[in-house]
Amino acid sequence: DELLERILALIADPCDRAAVSEVNRQWYRVEARTRSRLVVKCSYAVHPWRLAQRFTGLASVTIKGRPRIYDWGLLGDDWGGTADAWIRVLVACCPSLAAIHLRRFDVPDSAIAAIATAAFASSLQVLKLDRCSGFSTRGLLEIARHCKNLRVLSLDESIVDGGGEQWLRALADTATKLEVLSFSLTGIEVRGLDDVAAIVSRNKRLASLRLDEVRTTNDAISRARGILCDAASLQEMLLLYRSLDESSIIEKLELPKTVTSLAGDISIPLDSGLAFRLLKLDLMLTTLDSSQLSLLHQTFQACPNLEELKVRNSIGDEGVEAIAKHCRKLKRIRIENLEDNHHSVSQHGLIALASSCAHLRTVAIYASDVSNAAFAAFGICCRDLYDFRIAVLDSPTPLTDTPLDAGVKSLLQGCRGLRKLALYLKRGGLSDHGLAEMGVLAANLKWLLLGCAGYSDAGFVGLAAGCARLTKLELRHCPFSEAGMAAGVARMERLRYVWSQGYREVDARDLLALGPAWNIEYMPSRDAAVTQFVAYRSLLGPRRDCPPRVMQL
Repeated sequence: DELLERILALIADPCDRAAVSEVNRQWYRVEARTRSRLVVKCSYAVHPWRLAQRFTGLASVTIKGRPRIYDWGLLGDDWGGTADAWIRVLVACCPSLAAIHLRRFDVPDSAIAAIATAAFASSLQVLKLDRCSGFSTRGLLEIARHCKNLRVLSLDESIVDGGGEQWLRALADTATKLEVLSFSLTGIEVRGLDDVAAIVSRNKRLASLRLDEVRTTNDAISRARGILCDAASLQEMLLLYRSLDESSIIEKLELPKTVTSLAGDISIPLDSGLAFRLLKLDLMLTTLDSSQLSLLHQTFQACPNLEELKVRNSIGDEGVEAIAKHCRKLKRIRIENLEDNHHSVSQHGLIALASSCAHLRTVAIYASDVSNAAFAAFGICCRDLYDFRIAVLDSPTPLTDTPLDAGVKSLLQGCRGLRKLALYLKRGGLSDHGLAEMGVLAANLKWLLLGCAGYSDAGFVGLAAGCARLTKLELRHCPFSEAGMAAGVARMERLRYVWSQGYREVDARDLLALGPAWNIEYMPSRDAAVTQFVAYRSLLGPRRDCPPRVMQL
């Protein structure tokens, strides 16, 4: 056992460790005893007590609650995902925890207080509440008072109730080891910069500071300017600053020369020295459109070292071409949709981007049109792609080039390392034959989203025949029946989660062919909502907190 423990200590990948645990009973026992990091991708798949009994030496836990589609309002606020049971078990059975990451959970203040007073509170180093809800600044006050060794406190995109700065002041008094403090897009309003400046001053290793809207005065800015400028370790800042007269004040702050990542209320054009150092830039809150062609080129020409960029699709093809021309080191790009936008990105911008940015690994773009040539360009030029997502915006205008079978085939042939793929197209965008070819070439995919793809059940079954490693599948407005989807899912042995909305309804009971290992939650159409279902593998059977509007098959 001792030799085996030393060998297993060198294995960190969760999939590898899961495979090791299946060798025999001895390996199962030793792997459980030596596991320090646990990731639970569906909180309803297993009982928390079962995991706590098996893994007794956990130091890091990541648990995901509600499905990703919850973020888009497609499941309703009452769907479930309460963290109480999980936190009770962690507090009772995991005294050595150093890191907790909860994603898409309802986390009440009582649960936050339980973490703050647990046996591991004094040694807790990482607390991430990612896109969670149900808690307030009163819970954060308990964390600030008791968890004095935090390195990471991240609340990004969570819904946090309550105001006041008492929790932030307590954090300024107790924290000395923070490396990441992030509560952007939470609704937490900060009045003044004194507490923030105190945190920066006391935490010499602070590398990432991401704040929500800060309302302050010019005097407060002057007091904080010197401290921020002297923060030698600061690398990332998200600034949602507004002065009390509602004018943007980001340009009034002197940022240290170590900053390489910037987001928030950013004034364009950027300081040339800062822009040259930037590796990450988020322009989601900055107004830029294709009519400002000179400003677009000036902005991106100043950032030749960018590796990650987020921007709105209002920049149009002209903006994307400017990015392609000046930012050739890009590895990740996200172009989000702006409602009521009269400018858009099409296959012309996509081809320019693929042809110039050969190092791209992550691409997520809302486009007005896409073509076989655009997909083929990524397959030929961007061989390192890991995550590729294209969503074609809804409009009466059909796609210029249909079907897109040949382009998607070229993409998959060229990008063998692709693990995540989202293709939200228009009717006729992918044929049954194209789906079957995708199945043959997509053997390494782990996550797949398809929208308006295929013509019939035969296409889905053909796709399923080849997706050997797929674990998550999302379908929207695809013409597959319940029987066809059940038949396809049965072929994908590693699949753990399926969501489908707007499919061809025949008989919901056909989904029962998935078998007893699956929890199937059926939501019939009502009001403006379209029929959908969520299915996931579970060792628990049907959950007990299912809302009445959801039918458990």
